Parts: sequence; C-alpha cells; structure tokens
Amino acid sequence: MISLSLTGCATGDRARLSAAKQAEATAQATRNALQEAAKVPDKPADCRSTERSGVKLNDRLDIALVKTDRALSRANARIARCWAWDETYRKGLGND
Repeated sequence: MISLSLTGCATGDRARLSAAKQAEATAQATRNALQEAAKVPDKPADCRSTERSGVKLNDRLDIALVKTDRALSRANARIARCWAWDETYRKGLGND
C-alpha cells in the first residue's frame, strides 16, 4: 500500500514538472516575441510630415489652384512612399 501511494506522488510530480517546463517555454517564447517587436524600425521621418498649399490672401485663383494641386500631389506621393515602406517591411516579416 505504501508503494502505491509513493507511485502516485511521483506521477503527480512529473506532471507538475512537465507543466512547469511548458509554462517556462511559453514565457520564453513571449519574451522572445516582445524583444523582436521592440526591434521594429521607425517609419521614415517623411511619413510624419504634412503639406501646406502655400496659398496666400490675394493670390489669383489659378495660382491658388496650382499651389493646392502641387501640395496634394506631394502628399499623395508621400502616402505612396510610406505605404510601400510598410509593405516592404511587412513582407520581410513574412506577413504577406
């Protein structure tokens, strides 16, 4: 009867040890993932800038339109560059 109860304890210890090893492996995987996430590079500084049209009071309407259109074109080009940077980065992570 004593051997039966000792065998039961050993089995319980092995199960707890196995669970502890699994928990440590999960914790280590989490730490590794957090370290990788901390390595995310900053987006290009250009991606944070904004555009102004530069239209001034008393500008002729055709000049104001040209200035506004150029500012919009610069903003759209920036969006495209930043989007391309982001897609390139994500592809490098394997997140297609």
